[in-house]
Amino acid sequence: MINFRQDLYIGDRGGWKSGTGRIVARARKIIIAIAVLWILLAAIGRQRELSRIREARTAAVVMTRATHAFFIDHERCPHDLEELVHAPAGKDPYLPAVSPDPWGNEYRLICPAQDDPRGVRVESAGPEGVYGGRRAIGVPAQ
Repeated sequence: MINFRQDLYIGDRGGWKSGTGRIVARARKIIIAIAVLWILLAAIGRQRELSRIREARTAAVVMTRATHAFFIDHERCPHDLEELVHAPAGKDPYLPAVSPDPWGNEYRLICPAQDDPRGVRVESAGPEGVYGGRRAIGVPAQ
């Protein structure tokens, strides 16, 4: 007489548990694969966020230097960052353009800086979108 259950699971220990064991083993592999993918995606997302922060900080440094140049030429602070783009006749602009930060927020110009009357501070609202917040990005007053 042929035992179909044993023939069906050749190489296994036999019985219904061996079929369940295979399902559990597959489920574990799937769970491990999902966990690895999640970790990789989290690492990629973190790198992207760090890249945005570096980009915002670099733009703030460039705008701060342009504001210093404006201050030296005109002996006053610009009214806003757009004033750095539109130079008086016969002069080159201090900045080619002012674009929003990597999160779509406008940069904010603080001139004179609160801690230094001759200093300038340019800041981004950062990933949280809050100026002066915990994760705001800016260049210290110089």
